[in-house]
Amino acid sequence: MPESKKFWYIQLNVNFFEDERIDWLSEQKNGYAYIVLYLKLCLKTANNNGILTRQIGDMIIPYNVDKIAEITHIDVDTVRVALELYKRIGLIYEADENCNFMRLPEVPKMVGYTTQAAIEKARQRERKKQLEADKQKDICPDICPDIVQQELRVKSKEIRDKSLDIEQEKESSRKRQPSKFAPPTVEEVGAYCQQRGSSVDPEVFVAFYASKGWKVGNSTMKDWKAAVITWEKRSGNQYKQKQPKPSAQCSGGRSEAAEKDMEIIKKVMRGM
Repeated sequence: MPESKKFWYIQLNVNFFEDERIDWLSEQKNGYAYIVLYLKLCLKTANNNGILTRQIGDMIIPYNVDKIAEITHIDVDTVRVALELYKRIGLIYEADENCNFMRLPEVPKMVGYTTQAAIEKARQRERKKQLEADKQKDICPDICPDIVQQELRVKSKEIRDKSLDIEQEKESSRKRQPSKFAPPTVEEVGAYCQQRGSSVDPEVFVAFYASKGWKVGNSTMKDWKAAVITWEKRSGNQYKQKQPKPSAQCSGGRSEAAEKDMEIIKKVMRGM
């Protein structure tokens, strides 16, 4: 299969005109003509590694001033002065000892190429892309973009509303969740018992449930006040008393109510 034909090109850096050598050339008389000539020589040598020569049969012939002026359509005097300036600032140098031909050292860094096959493939991709675009236009008439935009706005609103509903549901769920049980202190239990006129001994109550990890059966206690009421019923105190009455002291110095509470605890402990 024959090699595909190559097409050479040069790529200029975006800072090309800010290069100090190019900037210096622009300051000279006919400076921009020198820059244009330089770019033409870069293009002319792009496929020859920057060397200013031409091949005729088996002969390699260097370009002289007159030939350069002819192929670039720039007058001979301008070409002659420009070449001397290029040599002074390093844009061109003599490529052999006998000064038979010149070379542009920046060209190899600027050169790129493509092939006919790559060009054809790029054209095919572009045609395919255009056909798909035309097909889509046939399916979706000119009014379609407005409809699509409207549908997108509706969909966007639905998504926002759904997100808001989810957040509200999460907030409601958090509010419905029972608060974590916090064991009461002896003072809190005592204040509640005094409020109810209960004979339950706060210290005994707290000590008992603390020893059980504040559990009722196998479940964590949810309401210690309800447990106080249960203790009241178990101790035979069915009705609230308006004011707590002092009870007789037992031989051990403990009130009768406390003794009853201890008896309840013993019964419960025996039943566990």
